[in-house]
Amino acid sequence: MMKFNKDTIRRLMTNLVVRRQRLAFYSEADFQFSFAEEIKEQFKGDAKIYLEHPLISDGKARFDIIVDIGNRVFPIELKYKTRKITVPKHGIIPPFEFSGRQSNAANLARAELLYDIQRLEDLRGIRGFGKGYAIWLTNDHKYWGWDWKNKETKPRGTKFDVSHGETKKGSLQWEAGTKIGERGKNVFLKDSYKIEWEEYSQVPDEPYGILKYAIIEVKGTTGK
Repeated sequence: MMKFNKDTIRRLMTNLVVRRQRLAFYSEADFQFSFAEEIKEQFKGDAKIYLEHPLISDGKARFDIIVDIGNRVFPIELKYKTRKITVPKHGIIPPFEFSGRQSNAANLARAELLYDIQRLEDLRGIRGFGKGYAIWLTNDHKYWGWDWKNKETKPRGTKFDVSHGETKKGSLQWEAGTKIGERGKNVFLKDSYKIEWEEYSQVPDEPYGILKYAIIEVKGTTGK
């Protein structure tokens, strides 16, 4: 039986581009469904796949994808953050211009990415929890390379910087007086996580045509 780990996820992401020709996606839901389909195909009958499903009885903490393999579960949270891009034709679906969420919301979005890691850490202690994964996909370079350190005025939300090579751990909080609204969250991470972005695809003739992804692996109940 094939193992489910970071290397497996990398192969699945490569398959989405090479085999399924998914250079980009129409929405986060499109990314989620396509990724789940690829898991199902690669694992055949060895894995059960659940979408938007809880892992605890109160039903409140739902996860984008839950992979059940050999009595161990692997919850996955996906995020797809985009700048304006035209998604190439796929099958009978014509090209589609996706406006995306512009970078003025990126500060809040970075905190959301890291909050997913906290949610996965909170599952430790649940029987059968193998490992958790946060997978981020974006064509916005301000996620993988936020150049705030060279600015004269320090922007808000730098604790949530997810640039390539950054390490995130402990208490990550907004600066005092920051208006963050309902979406804004402080984050506390029990473990340390190094952020590493990898190239996913390149959409031709698009100013924001380079897509990169990051995989964050969260230890499960056993710590293995």
